Amino acid sequence: NDAIVLTGKVTVDGTCGGRKLPSPMMSASLYVRSAEKWRSAYHNDVVIVDPAAAKKPASAKAPPPKKAASKPAEPKGDEFTAELFAVETKVWDAWKNKDRAAMEQLLAEDLTLVNSTGTVTVGKKDVVDAWMLPKCEIKSAAPSEGVATKISRVVGILTFKGNSAGTCDGQPLENFWGTSIFLKEAGEWK
Repeated sequence: NDAIVLTGKVTVDGTCGGRKLPSPMMSASLYVRSAEKWRSAYHNDVVIVDPAAAKKPASAKAPPPKKAASKPAEPKGDEFTAELFAVETKVWDAWKNKDRAAMEQLLAEDLTLVNSTGTVTVGKKDVVDAWMLPKCEIKSAAPSEGVATKISRVVGILTFKGNSAGTCDGQPLENFWGTSIFLKEAGEWK
């Protein structure tokens, strides 16, 4: 009742430091109610990219293979970071192993995904479908460098580096910086 994530498309016409600002973008913001006022706790923008336009032509030289991570790097820091990082790692393992049932147990019902192309998917079933349906050959996948922030007793944010090697729909997987907003349901972080 005291936290909400707002997603929306943002268009910008302007420059910063002489460079044209990217547009359009998908914005995701976490707001938390404090003393009857809504306050911003987290914000991120992702440039919207047409996935078809972003795919590399088949004739492009394949990138050198990435070294597969042997195991997820342990997060540095506090107990809360370790707790959220453990759940994030289980989600990555479920994705890598194509284990829909395990993934569904780890995710909140009111799940929203903003992916790297700015596409928004709402609802646990649709998000799991989005992660499970592409034809992926995953050699390794694990988060690392996790840092968590506790927003309230039932809301937390984990920022991490996503590390993966393999392909999805014929395209190489790329490492990225990611953020997961966690909700505590029935005593478990999801």
